[in-house]
Amino acid sequence: AALVESTLNRAPNPQANLADRFLKYNQLAQVYLALGQNEAAERNFDAALANRPPDASPEALYAVAGAYQRLLRPEKYAQALALVRDSGEDFWKKIAEGELASLGSAAQPQP
Repeated sequence: AALVESTLNRAPNPQANLADRFLKYNQLAQVYLALGQNEAAERNFDAALANRPPDASPEALYAVAGAYQRLLRPEKYAQALALVRDSGEDFWKKIAEGELASLGSAAQPQP
């Protein structure tokens, strides 16, 4: 996993294929999370969001939000839910709004 992460970080053109980079960082983060390497998981979820394409699937963004929740990162959880909410898909918007509402207004990022 560390070799894959190192290779991703050294890629010559990080903007070349954001969708691919988003997917790879997300998958790598999921591996780290499953291994209990929470710091590495969080770092790679952060990289996934930093490399997300404009049309990132709300389902993938929701998975990242759920991972932040498991990592006990409420601010990042709320930020990722806001991305889901703003994705433009009604189904995911309702789910994200419901979860954001349960966090309370103090934790909700604004659109």
